[in-house]
Amino acid sequence: EPASVSEITFMNFKIDGNAHVRTKPTSEWRSYNIHVCGKPQLRIFGVTSVNSPIDCFCTRYKRPFELSENESVWVKVVNCHFEDAYRNTLSLVSGNSISFVNCEILGGGFVHGGTNPRYCLDIEPTSGDSRLHARNIKFTNCTFARAINAVVGGTWGQADFIGCTIDASYKHPLNVSKVGYPWAFTLSSLG
Repeated sequence: EPASVSEITFMNFKIDGNAHVRTKPTSEWRSYNIHVCGKPQLRIFGVTSVNSPIDCFCTRYKRPFELSENESVWVKVVNCHFEDAYRNTLSLVSGNSISFVNCEILGGGFVHGGTNPRYCLDIEPTSGDSRLHARNIKFTNCTFARAINAVVGGTWGQADFIGCTIDASYKHPLNVSKVGYPWAFTLSSLG
């Protein structure tokens, strides 16, 4: 978690959280394959993140009101593959200027059966304060599929999907008797 703006690039590697052979996560034991905090200027190219004990990828970095006047933070993710996590495959909790291009985001709640919400993508501010929301989110030519409860969900102010595939055709065995699962979208407002 850098205290000053830090430019970082990750390229062409795979992270396997090996969650299938680990014990189920608890509130005391949190493990994310990639968890972005602090003040990043982060580029991720050609990275695969699978089988995470919590989320395959999570942003929880500084928001605009927490930055000095000349600081700029962002995350750019290109040609990446995220698949199967205990909770959500991709969670955007906080941060600004987050973009994904040509990425696959698959699964959500698959390892150990998971816990709610079990989404491919969950944009989840932790407060009713709109300053805390993840902002300026853009997905271009991305694929979202194989969720248990919802393919894309959350509470947010802005998220753009351009040329993306949202595939809600997969029926997880947990939901065989439930009508309408998985949802393609579940969107809400904090009011």
